[in-house]
Amino acid sequence: MMNGQSTSRLWWRTPLLVGAVTFLVFLPAVRFGFINWDDPYLFLSNPFYRGFHWANVRWMLTSMDRGVYIPLTWISHAIDYQLYAMNPQGHHFTSILFHAFNAVLFALVLRKMVKNNWALVVAVLFWSLHPLRVEPVVWVTERREVLAGFFFLLTLWMYSENRLRWAVVFYAGCLLSKATSVTLPVVLIVLEWPSVRWREKIPFFLVAAPVGLLTLYGQKSQGYSVSWMVCGWADRAVLSLTNFFFYFQKTVCPLGLSPYYEVLRPIQMARWPYNVHLAGSLLLSAFCWTQRAARPWLWKGWVSFIILLAPLSGLFQNGGQMAADRFSYLPGLVLSAGVGLLLNDGVFSRPRKIGCAAALLLLVSITCTQIRVWSNYENFVRRILAVDPGSSMGNNNWGVLLASRGRVAEALPYFERAVRRDPGNDSARINRDRALKATTLRLKKDRHAAS
Repeated sequence: MMNGQSTSRLWWRTPLLVGAVTFLVFLPAVRFGFINWDDPYLFLSNPFYRGFHWANVRWMLTSMDRGVYIPLTWISHAIDYQLYAMNPQGHHFTSILFHAFNAVLFALVLRKMVKNNWALVVAVLFWSLHPLRVEPVVWVTERREVLAGFFFLLTLWMYSENRLRWAVVFYAGCLLSKATSVTLPVVLIVLEWPSVRWREKIPFFLVAAPVGLLTLYGQKSQGYSVSWMVCGWADRAVLSLTNFFFYFQKTVCPLGLSPYYEVLRPIQMARWPYNVHLAGSLLLSAFCWTQRAARPWLWKGWVSFIILLAPLSGLFQNGGQMAADRFSYLPGLVLSAGVGLLLNDGVFSRPRKIGCAAALLLLVSITCTQIRVWSNYENFVRRILAVDPGSSMGNNNWGVLLASRGRVAEALPYFERAVRRDPGNDSARINRDRALKATTLRLKKDRHAAS
């Protein structure tokens, strides 16, 4: 009896350890408020998630606000409101807790493939503590990402245990939190190839198809999809192919992370950074293909990464961003699993343990720095301009911040830079004209007073 209890405790020790470490690293974000980046619209001025009145429940179950159908995410926010009212600390706490749970679940899923406990810990922490995780965890608006991740990992865990009914139920929960995991059934086929259990995939496709179609309809009907006239097939293909390497690069070397990566137009294969990223994607694909016999998991993993990322890679362009850190939340699981499988091959010697620990500590230091970016809106915009000084959105928003403090003359150059980068930025053009008019009037008054 004692042996059984001891084994049970050991079985849970690693998942609980990585969950606790993840929670503690992200816990400082619990002090943050709502940030002036979608949060005011979705939470501060939105009464429909504040309580479970019938009108609110109907809205949460039927809303396609901003072209997305996320009823379970809204229900989670409604529960938060019941617990914490409008205190942002509570909302942050819930998101951090979900992310810690996801680290636990990832360890439970991955331990079937990675038998070495050290390799398992490193792989899970590489995912959960990575700086790319900061945006979806500490931005209240992106609760949908961590909640979808929670159900996604439950789906994989149940599927690995051959509990298919529960796997399908949890997959439905994942899609109703955020629909971007519609490609999971295809990933399951890739991972099982060539011995695919085809009949088991049918329920997953039946659940995914209507949610995927509903999301496409919502995006188009509410005007959140970029027009094909503005971004055609060629542009979307370039964005998609280059983004596969972009996210891989940011995973391997998480420097220069930004809350907003602006699309650089014109989108051309020969233009930097598209040419470099495109070459990287093709080279990585070619390398993984050559390893398909020796390391089949490497090729399957790379294809799975591409499939999970495809809906967010630019094929269905939405907004002016080229990419976003939050989009790597689910695809990043695949890359981190690859880290575990690579480390699983060899003996975990003392130098290897020290090297892995040092790498994780470096990741944590970058993550802590990135968390502070989201502490307030000023830090947020500063970071965008630090990474991309010419950013149209960043310059416009920094100009708005300066103008709101009465520093209109200082704001004018930022509005001008915003328009120069993107002449189609109507907000920047209006702000520039207003700032120019106000500055001109101020100069006239000063001259009149001097005379």
